[in-house]
Amino acid sequence: SVMAKRPPILRYWGSTPADIEDRCLFCLLASGKLKPGVKQGGELRHQDELCVAFDDIKPAAAQHLLIVPRQHIKNVRHLRPSHAELVEHMLQVAKELVPEGRYVFHTPFNTVFHLHLHAVSEQLEVGGMDVRRVAFKHLHVSAEDVLKRLRAEPKAK
Repeated sequence: SVMAKRPPILRYWGSTPADIEDRCLFCLLASGKLKPGVKQGGELRHQDELCVAFDDIKPAAAQHLLIVPRQHIKNVRHLRPSHAELVEHMLQVAKELVPEGRYVFHTPFNTVFHLHLHAVSEQLEVGGMDVRRVAFKHLHVSAEDVLKRLRAEPKAK
């Protein structure tokens, strides 16, 4: 079992561990080594060569999915102009799975240090004082804004 030898990493500080793809929870889900969901009881809702999507284990709305790139990228601050096509693809997948939704990246905090796009239906189903309500309203950045920023930055030569 993958988890028996070395437990998955959720968070790390400093440089990226050399074995990150073998230990990052979302890398393991994206590679198919683990199944999503509580006690690995879920299924992928989407998968292609660039990303996978699955239900959030603590949904804040009737529909709450995570779109996760197969490539390990620590978080939204690590995105570069060369990632614009990836982010555009992730956004397209999010819109297909959760039409009329809200599409956001965590910032400045992440619970798992692997880039993931939240696709949530408009009506949040969390209480007024729930930290997730505050986060979705004030601490997340829209995927559209991230995409605009990436397209505006000059590409490295």
